[in-house]
Amino acid sequence: MKDDDLFPTEVSEETMLLARRRQMTQDSLSQVTTPMGVTNTMQLLLGKTAEKHYDDAEEHIKVKHYEKAVNCLNKAINLQPKTVLYYVERAEIFLHLCDFSSAILNYKRACVLEPDNYTFYCRLAFLYFFYGQCLFDQNLFPEALESFSRAAEMRPEVTGYHMRR
Repeated sequence: MKDDDLFPTEVSEETMLLARRRQMTQDSLSQVTTPMGVTNTMQLLLGKTAEKHYDDAEEHIKVKHYEKAVNCLNKAINLQPKTVLYYVERAEIFLHLCDFSSAILNYKRACVLEPDNYTFYCRLAFLYFFYGQCLFDQNLFPEALESFSRAAEMRPEVTGYHMRR
């Protein structure tokens, strides 16, 4: 098994760059002034379409079609990028796919969108610890140490996170 095959669903740098460009375009488009009724109707339509994609993702999850569920959630996030639930759900799907890096990125985004949500921080710290354990088992010790350290910094009261440091 090559290192490139370790986490096959991990988001590539090129994909991240394209997503950032798309986000910048969406942000600039959202600042265009339109009559109030048009804006409300558009937001309502975007919200309903995003919810439809979320519901489709839930259906795919029930039958364990995780890649299809990720695609549906990607569409929902593109329509409603500030909806935390979509990021959390996508993170959980990435965990099913054993793509810890992507799960961590999604929980980080959830923490940014809801900075007072303690549950998200706890889950993110656990993911860092779990990812560190996987890296440790693969003899990737420097990367594992970094991941363990992040978990311990986020939740210093959890003594288990300090054991591997």
